[in-house]
Amino acid sequence: MLFHEESESSAGLYFDAKKGRYLGFLIWNIWHKYAVLRQLFTVPDERRKGYAGRVVDFWVKNYADKVADRFGIESPNDRALSLHLKLGHIKRDGKSFTGLKCFSVPGL
Repeated sequence: MLFHEESESSAGLYFDAKKGRYLGFLIWNIWHKYAVLRQLFTVPDERRKGYAGRVVDFWVKNYADKVADRFGIESPNDRALSLHLKLGHIKRDGKSFTGLKCFSVPGL
């Protein structure tokens, strides 16, 4: 994983060094004293292999947790909610979700 931090927004690229193949990216920024995950992408033929979960876990431990005890997720879709549920960042309450480690942030 290669991460680059900027004041406006930051990005991380993840890749398979053995195969020399790019796997995806993560974009975040700081908003109201919280780290906010803005985008997460995994190339289609590399999905469902656990890369996104490992990247988010790495980002939370090495970046988001250093900013605040919780982080934001921009306009989470069903896949994002499923991932954060699996990682223990949210819990399901019937048809809705409650943030344990994160909260929803409206899109820019």
